Amino acid sequence: MIKPINNNKYFKFFQPKLFYINNDIDNDDPVRLLSAILEEMDFSNLLQVFPNKTKVHPVNMFAVIIYAYSQGKYSTRDIEFLCRDSQRTQYLLNSLNVPSYSTISRFLSKASDIIYELFCQFVEKLFKLSEIPTETIYIDGTKIEAYANKYSFVWKKSTLKYKEKLEENILELIDEFNKYFNKEKELDNIFDIFSYLKKLKIQKIYGRGKRKSKEQLFLEKAQSYVEKFNKYTNYLEILGERNSFF
Repeated sequence: MIKPINNNKYFKFFQPKLFYINNDIDNDDPVRLLSAILEEMDFSNLLQVFPNKTKVHPVNMFAVIIYAYSQGKYSTRDIEFLCRDSQRTQYLLNSLNVPSYSTISRFLSKASDIIYELFCQFVEKLFKLSEIPTETIYIDGTKIEAYANKYSFVWKKSTLKYKEKLEENILELIDEFNKYFNKEKELDNIFDIFSYLKKLKIQKIYGRGKRKSKEQLFLEKAQSYVEKFNKYTNYLEILGERNSFF
């Protein structure tokens, strides 16, 4: 008879019997922070997908997958090899059986919708620990790029921060532009400035040792600011009341 697994929505990775493995991992090793973050997550939906006992606990499996992705290992065969070869994955597996590539594949297929939700939850906790607004997250030098090959996250908090800084830069550029060109009628928005600069047919030069004209520098900045402004505005329209999308 198949016994139900522990359905506690929070999960503790390590047991006293594994002290020898636990003790071999440095206290400042990134995998300890990874496991600490995972222990703060709510896995109740994942456990509903796997209500019965499995060879590898689904939370341990998710932990291994997150770690494998952080190391740039995305294929199930590569993840299996990492489980066999890495002390860190053994730490995350808590001395459970090493999953085969087919077991990993079945897990990913069965839990695909839940993994999306868990990854969002995981990244949100990372962002609470760090104010670094980046799609590639670093934990003590270790990259966390889970699903980076498939998805790019957009965060509302980061977008608002970027847009605020951009608007400050735009105001500075508008002021510099009007002082330099000394037009009878000053231009007061970045779109008009960009349009004006494009009409000048500015000769562009590139390459080491070549000095760009002031006009070219204005044009390049204006173009960059217009593109970023449109991008952030579009992101915020998509976000609406949400905190993130990808």
